[in-house]
Amino acid sequence: MTRKFLSSNIADERIASRDGRFSLFDGRLLDAGGFLIDWDGYKELKTFDEIVRNGHAIIVAEGGMGKSHIQREFCETLGDKTRYARLELVSSANDVQGLKEAVKDASQDKEYLFLDGLDEAENLAAVLLGMLQGYDGHAHIIIASRGIPRLNLLSERLNWPMYSLLPYSRDDVQELCNEANVDYDAFMRKVDRQNLGGVCSKPLGCMMLIEQYRQTALNGFSSESLWRTSLMKLCAENTESKTRDFVSSEKVVPVEEGIRIATVIALALKLSGRTLVYCIGNKPVKDGELDFSMLFSNKDAQEAFNTLLLRPLFLNVAEGCYRFSHSSYVDFLAAQGMIEYLDEREWGKIVFAPEG
Repeated sequence: MTRKFLSSNIADERIASRDGRFSLFDGRLLDAGGFLIDWDGYKELKTFDEIVRNGHAIIVAEGGMGKSHIQREFCETLGDKTRYARLELVSSANDVQGLKEAVKDASQDKEYLFLDGLDEAENLAAVLLGMLQGYDGHAHIIIASRGIPRLNLLSERLNWPMYSLLPYSRDDVQELCNEANVDYDAFMRKVDRQNLGGVCSKPLGCMMLIEQYRQTALNGFSSESLWRTSLMKLCAENTESKTRDFVSSEKVVPVEEGIRIATVIALALKLSGRTLVYCIGNKPVKDGELDFSMLFSNKDAQEAFNTLLLRPLFLNVAEGCYRFSHSSYVDFLAAQGMIEYLDEREWGKIVFAPEG
């Protein structure tokens, strides 16, 4: 599927970030269900291929919009791994020198270089700016991130264009339904009737909805139950993910227990502003790392924690070091954790904390 981006010709800003719900998304571009519609005000739409091949750029979109997926799709079309490099910035958050060397090597040898997930490693924004201000390498560089203030600084200082992924149109959803052999009309009737358009217009949400429709016809499903059911599958022992393959383990973690542990992990990460998770007992805890053994002091719980990290809900980024396989999973689980584990009177103190 050819994904489209909003060009800079509609407004002064080159980006229409749905994180901030700027005026570009005031209803002129989206229908009542949240799907992209045709609009005469479009001056120009650029595909990902056009953007990448034209030079350096910054791609921004909220969680679940397919920033990483569309990069992988583009790389697959190249069919030659020597032409591109993809670096997940979170894995370099504590290794600035390693990042510099990787970017330098890729810039000389590759045609395309993708730097993914800057929002999960914001401390690297200044480093990247310094590295790229005098950039004279060969590779076309694409930085991808959720919306963070430092992206505007990067775009201005580097003079790189910044684009936002548009949501799916109903035609896009129909194409995906056809590929999955799902009755599009019947599927969309359920989506509209149950107010699931806001989920379905995002690539990750649409994928989960189509999968659930094939199994349950979405009977009784809300957006909350959809997320919970999908996350339970990622915690299960016999499942695979489009993000990563299943990794076997002799240990078994009951699904409900897995969800509980994952919720605690996600809440701790959100409240601490961190992304990486380390196996308990793998190595001594360093300054700046979360000590999850303090949350799971029981030995059985610690073993279940380590086993859960092998499930498709997580990605292995280094020896003994993991992250959730999608940042949207952290968002949902952390929100669920606030409700389940924190006193309601404490929510305001967290949400409206002086440090933002």
